[in-house]
Amino acid sequence: MFNAQNSPTSLPKFLGSLWAIGIILIFISYFFIDKPLCSFIFTHHLSSHLYFFSFFKNLIEWPGVFELIAPILLFIFLLIFLLPNSKNNLKKYQSMLILVTLSVSLTFLIKNDLKWIFSRDWPTTWTHDNLSWIKNQAYGFQWFQGPWFQGTDSTGSFPSGHSSIAFASLISVGLVYQKLLKVCVLLASLEALSMVLFNYHFLSDVIAGACLGITISVLCQAVLNKKKACHF
Repeated sequence: MFNAQNSPTSLPKFLGSLWAIGIILIFISYFFIDKPLCSFIFTHHLSSHLYFFSFFKNLIEWPGVFELIAPILLFIFLLIFLLPNSKNNLKKYQSMLILVTLSVSLTFLIKNDLKWIFSRDWPTTWTHDNLSWIKNQAYGFQWFQGPWFQGTDSTGSFPSGHSSIAFASLISVGLVYQKLLKVCVLLASLEALSMVLFNYHFLSDVIAGACLGITISVLCQAVLNKKKACHF
């Protein structure tokens, strides 16, 4: 994983590798995996069995709540840290809080814009009688549906917002506390996996969401690191 303390040239190299792998996986998933996997999960009623495990259900809910309160928390943190009596050097947990809330806030805005741009049909019908693969055999990108840069729930499957928020927040924690990085990656991956297992998203949706969340988190870390910030 990239760290802002590394050489400045490592940032574009890391992000280039991340997106090269991510795009390849997205294409493979889109053309060969998404539809059969979605149908398999639906046919075998996998989501109904998983609901017995409250752990998976709780995984689904937390990113949606956090993305709503993150901008408010970020504003509060910035006000506190900019007070005249506050210390110039932030403590580690304070830096982590700023990085997490900033990453989540930016991810929330960007993923909504991307949802509007791609306007992809959902795996299943669950809101506003939306077209879906399971109900209507609708599959693909409809492009620029709904109000400008707001998107619509009817075509908002790509990228996965929950996955992007999960990776943006948890990777931010792992970047500050390096010993927790592997655990953070695991937890974020479980959130993304739950989106697929409940047929809320296609596999390619969560791959894109993961790449987006990681990218924003790493960029925010580089910018916030004043002494060893990367140069673009």
